[in-house]
Amino acid sequence: MSFFQDAGLAAFKSRQAQEVLKEERDFGIAERERQQAQMNQALLGSQPQPGAQGPQQNEGGLLNNPYDPQAIINYQNQALLAGVPNEVANQQVKAAQRVGSFDTQNQQLQAYSTLGDKHEKNIAKPRAVLETYQGANDLLKERGSFEALTPADDLALISAFAQIQRPGEAMMEGDVVNIMKTAGLWDQVKASFSSGGATALEPSVRKKIFKTMTTMAKTQDKRYGEIRAQTQKRFEQSGFAGLDSPMRGKMEFNPYTPATKPRSQWTEAEFNAAKARGEI
Repeated sequence: MSFFQDAGLAAFKSRQAQEVLKEERDFGIAERERQQAQMNQALLGSQPQPGAQGPQQNEGGLLNNPYDPQAIINYQNQALLAGVPNEVANQQVKAAQRVGSFDTQNQQLQAYSTLGDKHEKNIAKPRAVLETYQGANDLLKERGSFEALTPADDLALISAFAQIQRPGEAMMEGDVVNIMKTAGLWDQVKASFSSGGATALEPSVRKKIFKTMTTMAKTQDKRYGEIRAQTQKRFEQSGFAGLDSPMRGKMEFNPYTPATKPRSQWTEAEFNAAKARGEI
């Protein structure tokens, strides 16, 4: 069997393994969601029924009954089933007692919503930068080297560079030109940008653009982590430690280090080394 046949078979087996892992991961996520829902019920208690007549109250929840032994035991049991360490569950009980109960469910939901809205506002910029950077990073990883990028890729790289400079803003052609001029890159990218991606950039220019983007994204990744930590602290201090966090899943910042030559010129040893690092 040839080297490329070996590589194809290995890729097929890898896909099969990934599918099995995905099924296991999906099952684990569903189970964690079920356990989290039970913890939420133990924390908030029964929910008011839509259309019911007369005043309604949540019953049995830890937040509304922070000193009720039965509510405490119920919450600790649900936390245990969800795999939450005893010390963490005890801290959550103390947090609920420190905050006290809300008068109504609407107050609970309003406080939770306000915390989530504030987090989204604070984290919008760093998240936008990291999302834009990740797109450029994935493109470079797919191509394997700066030399392998196409003229169309160059246009995407220039656009991503501009978007990182002004995250979340609508970008017009003149805006991109001004940004590249300010960065001292216009003379080097003018031919590519003006031709609509028909003219390729020099690999050294691509590398310079990507390096600048990586530096900026690294700064925003630090800010991104700080904001998430602050929100988590406020979340726990507000007595919501047992609820689903208002934050989205954490983004990972993993800059790709491309090869020094196109993948088509790799030796078998270089191919295997890159595969072992998870780059292909």
